[in-house]
Amino acid sequence: MLDQAHHWQEDIFAELTTGWSDKKRRDFQQAMTDLMERSYAMDACATPTPR
Repeated sequence: MLDQAHHWQEDIFAELTTGWSDKKRRDFQQAMTDLMERSYAMDACATPTPR
């Protein structure tokens, strides 16, 4: 099932980026990866807000 989900993701990404060069696709994927990693790092460093 996970393999099917990954395949679906790849198909959607290919459709959304139709007409893009391979470099533009790679750059976009890298930018999104960088944002996710930054988000995880921010979550790890966040101080919980008292309730």
